[in-house]
Amino acid sequence: MKTVTLALRDTYGSYSSENIKDYLLAVLRKYQISNEVAYFATSNATNNNEALKLLATKLSINAES
Repeated sequence: MKTVTLALRDTYGSYSSENIKDYLLAVLRKYQISNEVAYFATSNATNNNEALKLLATKLSINAES
């Protein structure tokens, strides 16, 4: 098992859950690993949790686990 940082992107605009979801999805698609990611580590901030729920509507991930 490995931990790798793929991208640290500048975030323009608000740090909203929708923007976070868009940035995550762009990185996952760029590296063609949308179906390979099993877990996300977050700070448990509301906008991060909501971003993962939004991401789950686009990918086969379980945002609750």
